[in-house]
Amino acid sequence: MLQTIFLEHIPAGDVLAFGSRENGNSTEISDLDIAVRGCSPVELSLLREALDESTLPNSEQRKIQRTARLVKALL
Repeated sequence: MLQTIFLEHIPAGDVLAFGSRENGNSTEISDLDIAVRGCSPVELSLLREALDESTLPNSEQRKIQRTARLVKALL
């Protein structure tokens, strides 16, 4: 589902994962750390909205909300 959201909102951009989920040290409560490059501020804003509105299960939704805050910080 995340890949679909990323491809839909930033098709020409790169989404890079890092942190505990990328290096294999994640737990059930780990968030998703991403860096986004190659897209406009408008695309980042639309990505953030899409992440906020996603229909992932509650535990995944909390992780996505933290990711959306990171995306907002990049704006």
